[in-house]
Formats: sequence, C-alpha cells, structure tokens
Amino acid sequence: MFMIAVSGVDGSGKSTLIRHLHAELRRRNEDLAVNVMWLRYDPRAKRSKPGSAVSTLDRQHKGHPLKRLAKTVGLSPAWIRSAEWLYQRQLAHQLGAVRECDVLIADRYVVDFCADLVGGGGMSLADVADVLSRFPVPNLSVIASAPGNVLLTRKDAREDPERLIDRRQLYVEIARITGTDVVDTTDLSVSCASLADRVEAAVLG
Repeated sequence: MFMIAVSGVDGSGKSTLIRHLHAELRRRNEDLAVNVMWLRYDPRAKRSKPGSAVSTLDRQHKGHPLKRLAKTVGLSPAWIRSAEWLYQRQLAHQLGAVRECDVLIADRYVVDFCADLVGGGGMSLADVADVLSRFPVPNLSVIASAPGNVLLTRKDAREDPERLIDRRQLYVEIARITGTDVVDTTDLSVSCASLADRVEAAVLG
C-alpha cells in the first residue's frame, strides 16, 4: 500500500486537493484501488468506527483544559508523550482496519498533530522531525497551501485572520525543516497531475 499524507491549515484546500487527486488517479487507471481516510489525532478515536474520528482540537489552539494546565505548570513534555501514545494507538486501530487498497490518501496526518502542538506552545519547531520519526512514515507527504489573500477568502467566520496567516506560516516552516512538499491548491490541475505522476511511478512502475 502506498500512503499519501495530506496536511495543511483550515481552508488550505486539503479536501479539494484530495478529491481531485482521487479522481485523477482513478481516471488514469480504473483498476487502481484508492482509499481516503481521515487520520487526524483524536483521543476518542479508539471508541469510534475506523476512519470516522472527529477532531477535538479547536481552531484557536486552546485545546483541552488539561493540556492548558500542563503547559502552565511546565508539564508539556509529559502531555506530548501521552498524546503521542494515544495517537499511535489510534493509527494502529484505523490503519489496521483499512481495506486492501493500492493507494491510501491520509487526510490530516501527523504533520497536523505536530503543527497543533507547536501552535499551542507545547513543543518547538526543533522537535517536529523527532516526533514525526516515531510515527509510520508515509510514502509521500504534502502540505496543501494557498496564498494568504486566497486563504482569507476561504476562512470560517469565527477564524481570526492573523492567527490563520500565522498558522499558514507555521506549516511552511514545518515543510522547510522536514523536506515536505508544499502544494499550491490554486492550480489543482498542475498539482494533481504532478502528484499522480509520482504515485503512478511508485505503484505501477
């Protein structure tokens, strides 16, 4: 199974990119089995159906009260270790339930988990690569992005514009330090064709 991990800030075009990539892969080869699964961190996911997790992480990075308390009293590292352990259990549960397929497109994978921890002040950018190394490594990881002015037109009414732009920059920094590809979702035809080429080369040889 070839896993593509797609991450990005809210409004970056992740879902649209995934939808177009799925369609492009099937258009090229109808026999290619492509599955899409939402794999964002959710401590309750073990009690939900595989692939149906609903995120408990809010837009403003305030997070769970215990998370805020841990940060206040200097126990963020312990919180991060426990969150990692829960997330690894969740992924084992969800990935173990994936039906046989050629390509799995993972929506909101581990990069988003790290971005939330860094955005919330519980972890530094310098720790991101180390955290990522402890999770299953996708065959291809991309971060969906769009120019700031485009992002602002897509934002939720409750979203603070400055926070949104700051988080966009955070994803750009994570991409830089981890070598993750950034995909511009304002030109999906080019982006999806390029990604599909890479998937075909790896999966079909």
